[in-house]
Amino acid sequence: EKVDLIKYDSDPKIFIENALAPAKNLTVIITDPKKNEALVFADKDNFSLAIGKKGINAKLASRLTKYKLDIKTEEEAKEFGIKLG
Repeated sequence: EKVDLIKYDSDPKIFIENALAPAKNLTVIITDPKKNEALVFADKDNFSLAIGKKGINAKLASRLTKYKLDIKTEEEAKEFGIKLG
């Protein structure tokens, strides 16, 4: 069985980024801190890593961080009017 260690950070943005490893270059926006909701934008190279096989990485990261994560692509970020990087 494989065990991953995730570095905790009191800043939820950084904690969410750490939980979605091995995906890198993520942009995390806390959309509703009271409801623990966040948008995560990933470039095309990291999108599938952030989601994981059958969505398992996203589900585990959500359970670990206690945030509802909505993971989107760079193209979707542009539709929201958000410039990444």
